[in-house]
Amino acid sequence: MDIQNISLRFGGVKALTDISFNVKEHEIRSIIGPNGAGKSSMLNCINGVYTPRKAPSPSAAKV
Repeated sequence: MDIQNISLRFGGVKALTDISFNVKEHEIRSIIGPNGAGKSSMLNCINGVYTPRKAPSPSAAKV
């Protein structure tokens, strides 16, 4: 899965700004950070709950 340039705003609050990462087959990654850092918002952009300002690349659909 290849995610490129995810950005998300709630009104004037920037929840995510240009987040990019990849996860290769059989690879395990973790998402850590303090409360309010945008971890759930990022996952919700990936799974389609929120629509990011810059959509994930087409290769993100290959999970």
